[in-house]
Amino acid sequence: MEWEHAELQDGLSEYAFGVREGSISILKPSESSGFHAVKMCLHEGIWITIYLETSGFTLHSCESAQGETTDTAALTTAEANLGRTFESIDALLNVLSPKYRKRFHEKLFAKLAEISQGENDDA
Repeated sequence: MEWEHAELQDGLSEYAFGVREGSISILKPSESSGFHAVKMCLHEGIWITIYLETSGFTLHSCESAQGETTDTAALTTAEANLGRTFESIDALLNVLSPKYRKRFHEKLFAKLAEISQGENDDA
């Protein structure tokens, strides 16, 4: 079980740029389902809990981060998607978090620019 936790943590670390720093936590598997759950805080000030199920990543809960400004449009979107299962964490974050999408595109553009620069240096 320990190796599953470490493997899950490694996989989730790829998405750390798209959520609040240090907010990703893996919760103990449910006694009834045996599935892991992950809690994280979106940059929009919304805490979400995701169940990692055999069918995908299900948005189980969402709530405003206490004492912080919350993007109400993003919270409404999260609430509308409660219970929805996504194929990937990336797909879930793309739907719920405009700031994740923005940071993802910035990261992708920077990587493509780096590759392009490397090709230009080789020419």
